[in-house]
Amino acid sequence: MTFLQTTYEAAAETGDWYKDALEFGLVQPRVPRPIDRG
Repeated sequence: MTFLQTTYEAAAETGDWYKDALEFGLVQPRVPRPIDRG
């Protein structure tokens, strides 16, 4: 898991990803998460 997390962080930093839009907390199964269009 550590490898996956550090790889994701390196890719996000290198690719200048908007991580706030990609990351979200735990959700309920089969309940869509809200989309932030801001």
